[in-house]
Amino acid sequence: MEKCINVIAGRPGAGKTLWACREAARAAEDVNNTVIYIGHQEEFDRVLRLSSHHENIFFAKPVGATNAIQMATERALATKNSGEDVEAQNNRKIVYLFYDQCRYDMFPGRREALEAAANAGVIVYVMCQVYAQIDKNDLNWLMQKCNCFVVSKGRAPRPATEEEIKEKYCG
Repeated sequence: MEKCINVIAGRPGAGKTLWACREAARAAEDVNNTVIYIGHQEEFDRVLRLSSHHENIFFAKPVGATNAIQMATERALATKNSGEDVEAQNNRKIVYLFYDQCRYDMFPGRREALEAAANAGVIVYVMCQVYAQIDKNDLNWLMQKCNCFVVSKGRAPRPATEEEIKEKYCG
């Protein structure tokens, strides 16, 4: 089974949001891509300042995350075509979903919605302080469905070690 959700954990102030804003702006530079950013208005404003293409960037506050995830899924499914040749698949529009500030917002069904989006072809990034904020203490789900990364002191995310996943960044 392919891991489909990228979870980036780090302490407060480690640079998760800054990384997400930069990556969202970078993804938006390709006018074929769609970028959906779930978080706070200040961070979304940063994404807009960093990007020269605003027509393909969408924003949702955490209270609107369900609708934003659904929009990402629908856009990804609309671009899929199993009959495409390799070149068409390589040039297909990409949908990115950046879900920042998820710590109070991982309600029942939200993980499944993120999985559905990823399975539809959305590139999903979820930022959290500890993995328990997304896995709800279901380490098996985290290990099976997610690519786990750690960010620290403004460095780019790196793959988390099994020890970091189980101890340092869990609960």
